[in-house]
Amino acid sequence: VRYASPLWETPAPVAAIRDTVSCIQEDSQGRLWFAADSRLILLDQDTWKTFSLPPGHRFPSYQSQTLAPLGDGRIALHTLSENPRLPLFNPDTAQYEFVSHPGGGWIRPSGPRTAGSVWIRHGTGEEDDGFRLEIFDGREFRVFLDPGQPWNIGSFRSLMETSRGDLWIGGSNGLGCYQDGQYRNINAEDGFSGTGAFCLHERENGRIWVGARNRIHEFDGATWRVVLSRVDSVRSMAAAGDGSVWVA
Repeated sequence: VRYASPLWETPAPVAAIRDTVSCIQEDSQGRLWFAADSRLILLDQDTWKTFSLPPGHRFPSYQSQTLAPLGDGRIALHTLSENPRLPLFNPDTAQYEFVSHPGGGWIRPSGPRTAGSVWIRHGTGEEDDGFRLEIFDGREFRVFLDPGQPWNIGSFRSLMETSRGDLWIGGSNGLGCYQDGQYRNINAEDGFSGTGAFCLHERENGRIWVGARNRIHEFDGATWRVVLSRVDSVRSMAAAGDGSVWVA
């Protein structure tokens, strides 16, 4: 008789947590952060810690880019609340602080970028009516792109900067790309047949994968094709060291 431990195991320190984990993000120190409903969970080497969000805040379960580490170690959070300010968590003090935008309105992080800064969505009205894409370095906000009109992607879901500097943005009903100084929507006329773009991933060869409803679409720089179907709504993709891609 041979006994083999289960392939998937829940670590004992978090076994009691039954929350939905919608985002996992690694910071510059190799620590893993987990967005879990009304809690922020940290794995630092072999040590697990759990922090409750401020009262009235919770992570949106439909968003997979709700954590954005800054270069100074703080974590920018996208939470649902009546507070329009940007919540920042400081691991050194285990305290939250809230940052207001100098132009007023709401602020929502949309993922980390290079040099320790993060992508920010900033708006003053309903998000589907339009927002500006900005860069936040922990001190100042800098406008990166303001289309001056709705993005025509539905509700925001994903953002990715490619190795060549292009910016792809996905939503519940569409896909867009900022390239060579111009923003445009990607649709059936371009060969993209997906409805929605919930997550974006760049392969090592520069090909773009788009997780849509029930399919993963690939763009090779010239044409689109479906690489996987019957996968429900793809919310996350990650590449392993052997080149394989994990999909959730």
